[in-house]
Amino acid sequence: MKRKKADRALLFLLLILTAPLLFPLFVMISFSLRDRKLVFASLLFPTNPTLSNYATIFRDQILMRYLMNSIVLSILVAMIAILVSIITGYGFSRFQFKFKSLLLYFIFATRMFPPILVAVGFFKFIIRLGLYDNIFSLILVNSASVLPFSIWMMKGYFDRIPKSIDEAAMIDGCSKISACFRVVVPISSPGIVAVGIWSFVSAWGEYLYANTFISSISKRMITTGIVDLLGHFIVQWGLVMAYAIIVSAPILILFVFLQQYFVRGLAEGGVK
Repeated sequence: MKRKKADRALLFLLLILTAPLLFPLFVMISFSLRDRKLVFASLLFPTNPTLSNYATIFRDQILMRYLMNSIVLSILVAMIAILVSIITGYGFSRFQFKFKSLLLYFIFATRMFPPILVAVGFFKFIIRLGLYDNIFSLILVNSASVLPFSIWMMKGYFDRIPKSIDEAAMIDGCSKISACFRVVVPISSPGIVAVGIWSFVSAWGEYLYANTFISSISKRMITTGIVDLLGHFIVQWGLVMAYAIIVSAPILILFVFLQQYFVRGLAEGGVK
C-alpha cells in the first residue's frame, strides 16, 4: 500500500514537472484551431474550434512540397548514416590498425566546430561540385554532419557485442563482412534505430544549410518554407501553428513508437 502511494506521488510529481514543457505544444494546438479573425479572442482555449487552417495547408501544393522535400531528405540522410556508421563503426570496433584512436577522435572532433563556421567551407565545396540549389547538396552536408556521432554510437554498441559471435559465424563459413551484416547487425537493432532517429531528426529540423544551399522556392525545406507564412505586415498565426503541428507530428510519432529502442541504443552505444 505504501509503495503504491509512493508511486502515485512520484507520478504526480513528474506530471507537475513536465507540464511547463508541454505548455508550448498546448498553445500551438490551441492557436492552430482558431479562425484568423479570432486568433487572439481568448488566452488558452479557442472559442470556436475549427480545422480550416489544416485544410488550407493540405490544399496548398507549395507547403506540401516543402513537407515532401524534407521527408525525402531526412529519410535519405538516415539511410546513409545507418549504412556508413555500421560499416565504419564495425571496422573501428573489430579491426586493429595504426592511428586508430587518433583517427576516431579526429572524426568526433569535427562535431566541435560551429555549423556556421563549417557552412563556409561546405559552400565553396558545393559550388565547385555544381550542386548549389540541389537537394543532393543538403543530403551531402547533412550526412557529413550526423556521421561523426553516428559512427561513435555504433562503434560503442558493437564494442558491447562479444567478438566470439563473429568468430563463430566465420567458423561456419562467413567472411568478416558477411558476419557483420548477417549476425552482428540483426542483434544491433537498438543502436541502428537510435542512429536512424538521430539522423532523421537532425536533417528534419536543420535550417542553416537549407537556407544557404537552396534558393528555388520549389526545393525549399519545411524549416525555410514556413517563412512564407510570415507576412511583412500580417502574420497568419493559425496557419503557422497548424503547419508547425504537422511538421512536428513525424518526430512525435517516431519517439512515441521507437523511444525504447532509441533510449536503449543511446545508453548501450554511448561513449565509454
